[in-house]
Amino acid sequence: MYGSVARTGFAYPAAYRWLVKTVRTIAMEVHVTLKDGFFVCLLLASIVGFLYTRDLSHAFTMSATPPTAKPIKTNRNVIESNCRTKIRHGTDFTIIYNAMPKTGSRSLSSVLATAHNENFADAKHKRAAQITSKEYNANDTAQLKTFYKSVGKEAVVIRGHNSFVPMPPRQYVYINMIREPIPWIVSRYYYARNGDARKVHLSNDSESFDECITRASRSCAPSSAQYLRFFCGDRPECRTEEALGIAKSNLRRYLVVGLTDAVEDTIRVIEILLPDLYEGATAHYSDRSSYLLNQTSTVQKTPPTNATLDRLKNNPEVIKMYEFYEHVKRRFNDQHICLRTKLKKNGRHKKHNNAQKKQT
Repeated sequence: MYGSVARTGFAYPAAYRWLVKTVRTIAMEVHVTLKDGFFVCLLLASIVGFLYTRDLSHAFTMSATPPTAKPIKTNRNVIESNCRTKIRHGTDFTIIYNAMPKTGSRSLSSVLATAHNENFADAKHKRAAQITSKEYNANDTAQLKTFYKSVGKEAVVIRGHNSFVPMPPRQYVYINMIREPIPWIVSRYYYARNGDARKVHLSNDSESFDECITRASRSCAPSSAQYLRFFCGDRPECRTEEALGIAKSNLRRYLVVGLTDAVEDTIRVIEILLPDLYEGATAHYSDRSSYLLNQTSTVQKTPPTNATLDRLKNNPEVIKMYEFYEHVKRRFNDQHICLRTKLKKNGRHKKHNNAQKKQT
């Protein structure tokens, strides 16, 4: 459109020259004076000039106006996309909690089991609140699939520190929690040596995490594969550069992936999304949070020095872990905000409906 306008405008100078020449010829043929011919040319030239100037101005104005841009995706759009997870009612499915170690998984499991047992204390179809998979190879995909299928109808939750294994989404629901990478690495190091309040097993190895990092020991070397396997799986690709992308893609299979730094919010989201199973879970956690924290915290854990932290932050494996963690964190925060907003709206609608019923 813009090009056609511009071409029309710039055709006028040639027309003007042709018109002047024609008028002069006519003037000579009819023997008008040069003065009369000049005024005729001047009049016609003014008309042509006016039209030329108007269309040229219009062409520049149109060319300066950009095409209508597509609306930019706002943060609200992103939040809504992370909130599309539907609430799962009923109990005709099994939850797979392939828990990352040292993320608060025992606390979460305890709270969920307590809420479940209260909600189904008298239910005839009650299933075990939880079954663990300790006796199975956490990285054997085929073995885990067989195990999931064999106990799927017996338990509400199958919990274990297992790699991600894809199962049919209609029958199985995935949940998990994740922890910031550096605190996770440090906690795992000291837990392997000293245990926690429930399982104290002090080691003869008194080497600190800082000392371990300084001498570049394998026992404290960061591994993104170990961090991502709970979301990528045990496929050969999960030990390559493709692991990060696969892990991000698999997040769509999870009903929720919460945060260790936001345990109560995580439990609240689970309660919202699985109301028939876990109604009241958030209240249970609020009553027991201090006790659970004391029971599961790693003992004799020394915070790393700033020098160690700087070294870890520049480690390529740790950088990759943080990229995934920040991705999950944004996803969870958006999901939490959106669900709470929806609940508030639903609450207002319920109050309005109840008020109308009272009036009638």
